[in-house]
Amino acid sequence: MRFVLVLAVTLLASGALGQTMHKCVDARGVTHYTDRPLPGCKGKEVDIQGQPPISGTLSAPKDDFRRDDRDYQRRKIEEDRIREAQRNTSEKQNRECAQMQAELQKMESGRRIARVDEKGELSYLEDEERNQRAAKLQDEIALKCR
Repeated sequence: MRFVLVLAVTLLASGALGQTMHKCVDARGVTHYTDRPLPGCKGKEVDIQGQPPISGTLSAPKDDFRRDDRDYQRRKIEEDRIREAQRNTSEKQNRECAQMQAELQKMESGRRIARVDEKGELSYLEDEERNQRAAKLQDEIALKCR
């Protein structure tokens, strides 16, 4: 890590040393700093030096960017998991609502509804039983399906 930092500082410093800067004052008195002299401007080449840090030594940043990146990736994965779970829950609730609404339509259709009991015999739903089931379905739909 330190090697990369020292290399970067060295490259930046060498690039700055190879550049020349020109100070130019135009006719309106505005000062411009450019890498080449501008026509019609008064000025000269200037030597711009970088300043060393106050402590006098360069040091690596104290932040651990790899750790920060891992933490960010972990949070992002966790958020994706939460969104996926919410989407799955929502899809499951939508399926259940669709089933309840289909059953309610069947109950309210007015046709005879047959069912098979534990003995395997066919029996038909009575009107009172049908109305009770329809009322129960309406209540469940009102609670769960908004």
